[in-house]
Amino acid sequence: MTGEPAGPDRARYDRCKALEKAVEGGHFEHVLLDAFGDHAEIKVRSSGIEVEFYDHD
Repeated sequence: MTGEPAGPDRARYDRCKALEKAVEGGHFEHVLLDAFGDHAEIKVRSSGIEVEFYDHD
């Protein structure tokens, strides 16, 4: 068993893995900077997205 889902969850798994690779590779960094600026922490969970803005000291 590989641990990868089969059936209806397979497409969701594939999309999540593609997103993981893009984020880890830095491909979305400019999009996030344009959307939120350099002083934001973004948390994405199944329950929603949380954005916290902060100032550098």
